[in-house]
Amino acid sequence: MIINRLIIILFLFVPINKAQDIKEFLNTISSLSPEEQVDSIISFSNGIKNDTPQFLELNRKAYDLAVNLQYNKAIGIALSNIGLSDHYSKNYDSAINNYKTALSYLEQTDSQLQLGLLYNRLGNSLHLINRNDEAIANFRKSIALRKKINDKVGIGYAYTNIGLIFWRTGRYDSALVNYEHALEIRKTLDDKKLIASNYNNIAVLYYHWGRFEIALDFYLKSYSIREELEDSYGMSLVLNNIALINKDRNQTKKAKENFYDGLKYANKSGNYSAIGYSYNGIASIFEIENQLDSANLYYQKSLSSYTTADHFGGMVMNLIDLAEVSIKMEDFDKAENYLNEAFLMSEPRSEQMRIAEVYLYRSDIQSKKGNLTQAINFLQQSLEIAEQVNKVDLLVDIYERFSDLYSRKSEFKKAIDNYKLFKIESDKLIAEKSSNKVMELEFENQKSKELKEKELLLEKQKAQSNMLVIISIAFGLLAVVLILIILYRQRAAKILKQKNDEIEKQKDELNKKNSELNEVNQTKDKFFSIIAHDLKNPFGALIGYTSFILDEYEDLTDEEIVDMVEKTNSVSNHSFQLLENLLTWSRSQTGKIESHPKEINLNSILEDVITLFKEIASKKNIKLDINSQENILVVTDEDMVRTIFRNLISNAIKFSHINNQIDISLQIINGKVLFSVRDYGIGMDEDTLKSLFRIDVNISNIGTGQEKGTGLGLILANEFVQKINGNIDVESELGKGSKFSVSLSNYLN
Repeated sequence: MIINRLIIILFLFVPINKAQDIKEFLNTISSLSPEEQVDSIISFSNGIKNDTPQFLELNRKAYDLAVNLQYNKAIGIALSNIGLSDHYSKNYDSAINNYKTALSYLEQTDSQLQLGLLYNRLGNSLHLINRNDEAIANFRKSIALRKKINDKVGIGYAYTNIGLIFWRTGRYDSALVNYEHALEIRKTLDDKKLIASNYNNIAVLYYHWGRFEIALDFYLKSYSIREELEDSYGMSLVLNNIALINKDRNQTKKAKENFYDGLKYANKSGNYSAIGYSYNGIASIFEIENQLDSANLYYQKSLSSYTTADHFGGMVMNLIDLAEVSIKMEDFDKAENYLNEAFLMSEPRSEQMRIAEVYLYRSDIQSKKGNLTQAINFLQQSLEIAEQVNKVDLLVDIYERFSDLYSRKSEFKKAIDNYKLFKIESDKLIAEKSSNKVMELEFENQKSKELKEKELLLEKQKAQSNMLVIISIAFGLLAVVLILIILYRQRAAKILKQKNDEIEKQKDELNKKNSELNEVNQTKDKFFSIIAHDLKNPFGALIGYTSFILDEYEDLTDEEIVDMVEKTNSVSNHSFQLLENLLTWSRSQTGKIESHPKEINLNSILEDVITLFKEIASKKNIKLDINSQENILVVTDEDMVRTIFRNLISNAIKFSHINNQIDISLQIINGKVLFSVRDYGIGMDEDTLKSLFRIDVNISNIGTGQEKGTGLGLILANEFVQKINGNIDVESELGKGSKFSVSLSNYLN
């Protein structure tokens, strides 16, 4: 018996590659008790790659034995492993069913480690079929269980998985919170590889925000660790990501060097996904340089690498890139073939963004062929998807194409309307991607002028087109009049009068539009004059601090330098917050911020927001007393609710005294959701209360800890409350504090 057990232990360290090896192993454990046999098979399978037939065969064997023994824990673990095999086979529905059945068995046991692992696996499969809310809920269950047993490795993975979902769905603030949780945990474990991975994840968020310097700093931190670990795959990934920053900065030479360096390490790692990533980046630079043959060659290499790796996303991306290059080379048949293949791959997985891109390029093909109506139909299908996912760069491309197509069809009003949308979305995109946020203000100043010029040009073209129609009709009428002068004289006069009325009506419409544009400019100038002082002063302070440091650097002590840098950082953060609020207010005034209601859990959102402010409150020793009723579900816009919660809690902390308390309540009262924030700080007088939400009265007071504000936070909160059909009430008494209450009526009972 002892010899048999030793042989079993040796088997656990020997890789299994053949069915004969499995048979020998099963023969070896036949002398053990039935439960020991099941446990040995499961342990043995854990040493085998999860995507192999041997892994699946062993766990099915373990499951059959465990069912006969009514051994619930083993049944649950075996089913969980069978589900994992389904997951790797991309049979996600079957995987989810097996995971849920496994849960019903493991929940009858005290195996919290296995339950935590199972919830994480279930979340991964749900995410891959776009059931993201369910996936996040399961990841959070995994975190709760793993915290009980202090499984820090598992907690780190679950937080990272939640962050990835928020990143892929564009909720970058929430993604950052979860990535930072994961990073904090992994630092305590000193797991360098996972720390490097989190640095890379955080860098990607700042890249999407257009804050390239911060993104580059995190990328370099990640690269330094990966270089120390000699992690060729990781080094390739980071180099390719740095290349994207240089590409967005139009530094194509540097970007190409980064991509080639990334390719060198990708080849060294032997990872075909990394190789495909590098090839795709190189191809994109050749495409920018209009070297289309080279671009086509490298996109083909990238497609081949991703195909070898069985990487769905990489394959579809390259098929669409190859279609774009083929369109530029006017090889429309080849482009259609690439797009059809991309569509057939994307549709079963509901990859909406890729499907939208397919429709966009199908429209381009029809446009180049002169089939304008068909091109517009394809473009409309692309627009419907882009609006659902709020993909700004795709919306820019779509609206620009709409404007061109309608102009070519002489439908000038539609051309004007779509050009307006194109300018709004493109200005927004440039502002988001620019490393200098002040550029967005310059674009806003020019927007009205550019729109007016384009509008006048298109109206002129329209008037000329109408005039040609009128002249044609006039000549026709003249010919008829010459033949039947008496009979048609009155009718001709009537028709001419109708046409003149139409011209006058068009003239009135144009004057009305010009008047509206002038009114927009007057409002904008009035607002800019209000904020000019607040925006100018911080930049003056920044120039003053930095000039002082430059002039007096050699004479300054370390403490003085640190003090100056801290002041510079504080002024910079305040200026950036002012700009961010200004941009959000500006978008709300142009009507481009729309409410997108969906079912959300207010408790979860409140928890995320409070997490952001705990450290700020602790600096003033302020206690956040939270009274929240559980599981409050509403149908409303998630991003607007987050903004409302953040601004009201931030405002309360700002005007609370040190060692104060802030009462935060989230309750259901008379069928409505009531969210309130009560502070015991400096309060407000009646004049301040009356002008609290007025944009033409810029109220920006210094906080009790000398915090500076922008004067826009409460204005944005008020506008967003109105957009989601809520009500906001304010109670305040000077010297005793303030209470802000928001009520929402769309509660799900």
